[in-house]
Amino acid sequence: MDTTKTDIARAGRAQEILDNPEFKAACDDIEQGIVDRWKASSINDKEGQIYLKLMLKIHGDFIGTLKRRLDNGKMADIKVDRQNKIAGIFQR
Repeated sequence: MDTTKTDIARAGRAQEILDNPEFKAACDDIEQGIVDRWKASSINDKEGQIYLKLMLKIHGDFIGTLKRRLDNGKMADIKVDRQNKIAGIFQR
């Protein structure tokens, strides 16, 4: 499968995941759990705070990866549309 088709297929799957209410709720619960643990941590627990910050960053990176796949698919779809329009012009 070429890259364009792969990007479009991945975007569809990413959209399904991002639109899933259970996935959204789970992501919100994870983020809130990390923030709650950070708020409850001792001011002296620097290592624990760094660990929680890292967890929050990884969580954000995961969501960001899905959104990038969605964006890449949108761009690939635009590319295919543009190529089809150009091909249609030259076939006339």
